Amino acid sequence: MKITAFITVCVIWLAILLLIKLKIYFTYRYHNLESYLSIELQVLLVKTKIEIHISRDMFSLGLMDLLNNLVNDMQKETLKDKKPPLPKSRRYLFLKKVSQETKRHYFLTWPGLKSLKKKLSAWKHDFFKKVNIYSFHCEIQIGTEDAARTGLLAGSIGAMCGMLKARCIQNFRIKSNNIFFNVIPRFDASLVLCRLNCILSLKISHIIFTAGKLLIIMKNRRARNYG
Repeated sequence: MKITAFITVCVIWLAILLLIKLKIYFTYRYHNLESYLSIELQVLLVKTKIEIHISRDMFSLGLMDLLNNLVNDMQKETLKDKKPPLPKSRRYLFLKKVSQETKRHYFLTWPGLKSLKKKLSAWKHDFFKKVNIYSFHCEIQIGTEDAARTGLLAGSIGAMCGMLKARCIQNFRIKSNNIFFNVIPRFDASLVLCRLNCILSLKISHIIFTAGKLLIIMKNRRARNYG
């Protein structure tokens, strides 16, 4: 009797968990190589917030570190008498190893790559189709201190934003007509400024099932390559 009651309670709680929605408040700001990202997650009455700030100096140092590592990788082994290459960062070595393993396990043949791309496209479409968008505001300010160049860039970015809006309406569930892209040409300054605010939600069960599908695709692909 106790076991039956315990199983019943577990099933009820599992059903409630699978029906619970995760609400996400996403804010991003980019201004001349400086970025700020804020993600607030809400499940029922519980909220948690993640904030990431990447300064201009951090971005420049990270980019220079990446370029130095790439240059060191291209150095020939025959030049041993010269100054040894600079040591590579752990992050770069980790990303390099992951990319090599991914290529070796999943991208061995061109037909296999096409098959994997088709499966991942179906997986991505199924995932995004169940994401609910309540609000999406994007503002882009672009300026080059040259009127012709600024106008050309603003027009090109505006056209791309129009295509992105159409893709959003096609691939997501739009809960309100609150999707705006605003491109502002700045003729008085040289800058690139982007502000993005988005509110979306999806069921926790959808995250679990979609992650399971992705793991199965990757596992089958890896087993087929080793087979």
